[in-house]
Amino acid sequence: MSSFKKGFYGLIAFFVPLMAVLTPYDIEITNYLRAHSLVGFREFMAQTIFEGDPPGGGDPVTLFIVMALLLYLLANLPKATAALKRWRPFYGFILATSLTGALVMVRLLKFFVGRARPRLVFGDAGLPFTNWFEVGPQAITKSFYHGSFPSGHTASVMCLICLLYIYSTGSVRAGRGGFRRILLALPILTYAAMMALARTMSYAHWITDCIFSIAAVWTIAQLFFYVVLRVPEEMARAEEGRPAPPKLWELRFSLYILVLAAGVIAAGRGMGELSGEFAMKSAIMVIGGFLISLISFRRGRSLRRRALQL
Repeated sequence: MSSFKKGFYGLIAFFVPLMAVLTPYDIEITNYLRAHSLVGFREFMAQTIFEGDPPGGGDPVTLFIVMALLLYLLANLPKATAALKRWRPFYGFILATSLTGALVMVRLLKFFVGRARPRLVFGDAGLPFTNWFEVGPQAITKSFYHGSFPSGHTASVMCLICLLYIYSTGSVRAGRGGFRRILLALPILTYAAMMALARTMSYAHWITDCIFSIAAVWTIAQLFFYVVLRVPEEMARAEEGRPAPPKLWELRFSLYILVLAAGVIAAGRGMGELSGEFAMKSAIMVIGGFLISLISFRRGRSLRRRALQL
């Protein structure tokens, strides 16, 4: 069995039963964590220097992504060192996983699922509770930024899971590979669990929102590393001195995914309001969103084929 299949099936085997067990007790677990919350802890995990706050729990992963972006841009320069060029596919993998997992996946699901946050269910708003797999009261019209499912903060932290794949590149001696992967995975998963607990304690999310984010971003990383970007093969190509792929192709490919998602959201918003007062405007949004998504998909697919020489 290939490395991709082993990892993918392992994630499915662990997280699907976990979500099945947690879902019936979503309200109870969330309320328990809220009742036993640590105010200082949950506030620290929510604050960030990038919004004018003191240093907070989300800052390390933001700095990690910024560093990956800088290294990626340097690796694409004509005078980049051999080491930077060799690791360029890995930096691109980090960026692609971060953009797709922490931004595209989160925003798409928030928009179409529209699950109300606990504070809106138990607070004055009185919105109805819905499970994570149901369409909620904020779907399509009001949930782009404010929907509960999934947790964007937890998804962002899980982008660090990309580091776990450093032992699968072929450029690092794994040695006692399984043991080293565990040592690296433990602090990353602990960090993600801390963010999940903090977001649940603050009534910003249900516990299943956070667990899903952990599972989804890890699955996206597995898919991108082995199937979409083919990082081991690309790193081997760089080491062998074969022709380089198009400049910044991983970043450009990720941006095509982002634009595709924006088109889907525009089309969805238009469809949701076709029967309203602005039917013509909504129809234009549907058609425009569909065309944007189609063009982005075709260009992204073409870029990937050229880059990977498919």
